[in-house]
Amino acid sequence: MSDLMKIGIEGLILKAPVGYYEWEREEGVTFRIDAELMVDCLLEVNSDFIGNTVDYELIISLIEEKMGKPCKLMETLLNEIQVEILKRFPKVLGLKLRISKLNPVKGKAIDTTFVEREFHR
Repeated sequence: MSDLMKIGIEGLILKAPVGYYEWEREEGVTFRIDAELMVDCLLEVNSDFIGNTVDYELIISLIEEKMGKPCKLMETLLNEIQVEILKRFPKVLGLKLRISKLNPVKGKAIDTTFVEREFHR
């Protein structure tokens, strides 16, 4: 029986060359990324060693790396980030990832648009 712990990243703000329109990829658009990682921590809770858990700074670096590459669709980007997290971090048993585009439509009063996906191994 596993004991799951949620490790969260909320409100990571990045400017990235992501968007359908060429100007979005040229100028960059501001995004907010939120991630919830489910980690089996049955053995790790009595250890104070970061190697026994998932280092959220490494997750942030991975997200920044993927967000730095031009892409047209948030859906594609979300999938690439999710696949890479699951590939690089076998301790992650579940992942919920949300990418929100801030002020997504020029001249319109819209806070965000977003894509979100949840996955469990």
